[in-house]
Amino acid sequence: MDTDTSYLVIGLVMATALIILICRLWINAPSRRIDRYFEQILNGETTDFPVRTDWENAINLDSSGFSIEKLTGSLACPVSVHWDSVLDATAFKRDLIATDRVCIQFQLSDDSYVEVHEEMRGWTEFCESMPDHLLGAPAMADWFMAITTPAFELNPTCLFRRNNPMPPRHSKLQETEQGADGDAEESV
Repeated sequence: MDTDTSYLVIGLVMATALIILICRLWINAPSRRIDRYFEQILNGETTDFPVRTDWENAINLDSSGFSIEKLTGSLACPVSVHWDSVLDATAFKRDLIATDRVCIQFQLSDDSYVEVHEEMRGWTEFCESMPDHLLGAPAMADWFMAITTPAFELNPTCLFRRNNPMPPRHSKLQETEQGADGDAEESV
């Protein structure tokens, strides 16, 4: 075999390998996976999202309320909330510079505030169960997209207000938006 034929064979092998690599990258591209997830959601199927394991906080539900447990770092005491003590629930989006985080702030009967967010283990189950515990609270599917768009806007939305049809005041949200780390917190 002469040199020109050798170069031709090597070139064909390399071109074939490159085409296979490009096809594999295209098939496994993140945007194609996202399209598949949206298709699964629209078809009512269970999505095959990758399982997350690096949670810092967890929302735990029970029949009388919920608690927020810190899973990493300090051994802080869990924050417990009884459904009966919730006066107001407002969903909003916290601007974290590069991304946004969807949060729900609860005003409690003792005038304290508790915040949960989408980066907590149990978030989806918690949001889906809220209408069962807070009479009149909308289903997650009815409010979540309104919070997420447009990007990097606060988008406060009242999800629940006990004994008062007036929309909630958002001054506490605007105060906590500046410099908050987004973790579960109870403030008085």
